[in-house]
Amino acid sequence: MLPRPNIVHVEFGEQAADLIHYRLGADGENDWRVLIMAGVHGREHGGIQTAYELLQRLAGVTLRGRVDIL
Repeated sequence: MLPRPNIVHVEFGEQAADLIHYRLGADGENDWRVLIMAGVHGREHGGIQTAYELLQRLAGVTLRGRVDIL
């Protein structure tokens, strides 16, 4: 089961966007932390597709640390 996403609103100058944020795992003092960011470049959606596939694979795994996917 996938975690519920958070919506992060960002603004830069006169531009604004809503980012979809997923967090998997939990924080531990010495645990790993990973950030994965994906977006669209032109008509290339491969990065976003890969991020969602990774999200689906990691959702059913016990993690020692935290993975944030934007």
